[in-house]
Amino acid sequence: MIGETVYCSSSARAGEIDVDGYAVIEQGSSVRGGSRLRNCIVMPGTEVTGSHENCIIGPDYEIPLTEDEMQPRPMGDEKDIGLAGPLYSFFETPAAGKGGIAKAVLIGLGGSDRRYFRVQKGTVTAVLMECGREDPDYERHLTYTKFFHSHGVPVPRLLGTDEPNRRALFEDLGDLSLHSWLRFPHDADIVEALYRACSTSSSACTAVPRSM
Repeated sequence: MIGETVYCSSSARAGEIDVDGYAVIEQGSSVRGGSRLRNCIVMPGTEVTGSHENCIIGPDYEIPLTEDEMQPRPMGDEKDIGLAGPLYSFFETPAAGKGGIAKAVLIGLGGSDRRYFRVQKGTVTAVLMECGREDPDYERHLTYTKFFHSHGVPVPRLLGTDEPNRRALFEDLGDLSLHSWLRFPHDADIVEALYRACSTSSSACTAVPRSM
């Protein structure tokens, strides 16, 4: 589970659902198509419908929790960052102006001390990747992103880079990675429908992965 945002038991079932943040779907449970989960734990034998956020869901009960309680440590750690410089030009809007301070929340970890932060200024968000000075995957990450975009693969858009300090800013598409999405035991008809949609239109594929 290290580095993962989703756990789904092999005996659980999930339709075409929207998942954001962290989710645990235990054995024998079922999440109906059209449901939405954000930071939720679904207990064994529970059938879920509708939208749920920051809670533990049982067969006949729901226990609300705070956002902080649902974030595994060190996830959710925060820091303030200055938005000066070309890396953060994405946040320069007529309403927000230039520069300023934004809140950055840790949302993911990678190899070689790589860290991902959600940066927010007002209603505008982006994902900041910080890499160690010796991390060889920094250049690879940027190369893969540009390559996938050039071939119509729906990955987060690269918004800016700070190569001397090994930092890059990406479009924020939510917390669910394609790898985590694939961990769900989707029904065969849902998989076939998505495959056929992606075969006929590259834009239809954007409904599947929300982030890399």
